[in-house]
Amino acid sequence: MKTILTLVLAGLFACGTALAADSKDAKTADTKTAASDKAPSDAQKAQQDKMKMCNEKTKGMSKADGDKARSECMKAS
Repeated sequence: MKTILTLVLAGLFACGTALAADSKDAKTADTKTAASDKAPSDAQKAQQDKMKMCNEKTKGMSKADGDKARSECMKAS
């Protein structure tokens, strides 16, 4: 009787672990799908383009000078 009870409990434990792993995999897949469906908005694209332009302008400057110039560049319209 103890053997049967031990086997049943071991089986339930194994099933619970497998279900938890499947749930985590499904949740991760859903998150990746949702993230890939999102595209940058026009405002985000404009911000990225502006950052690229400002980075190009400050290329070769020292860190302090580059940071200051990039900050001013990003604030400009």
